[in-house]
Amino acid sequence: MFACPLCNEWLYVSALCNKCEKTKNIVSCYGIDKVNTALTSFFLREEEKVDNKVKNEITTRSKAHKHKGIKGLDGEIK
Repeated sequence: MFACPLCNEWLYVSALCNKCEKTKNIVSCYGIDKVNTALTSFFLREEEKVDNKVKNEITTRSKAHKHKGIKGLDGEIK
């Protein structure tokens, strides 16, 4: 018994499991650079997008947690 070097699935005969063999074939067709670029752009977020998401989430949550209907708690009475 062998372990697949990519996903650690147990194998009896081949060097790669079926899923990893398909991935290897895709890499051999398109090249490692194109596959890496596609995976990175699809699965990883850019720093600027992450910062915008955090700012948007903070704004949305702060608006949702206001004390609606209770005078003085939202700052309208001074």
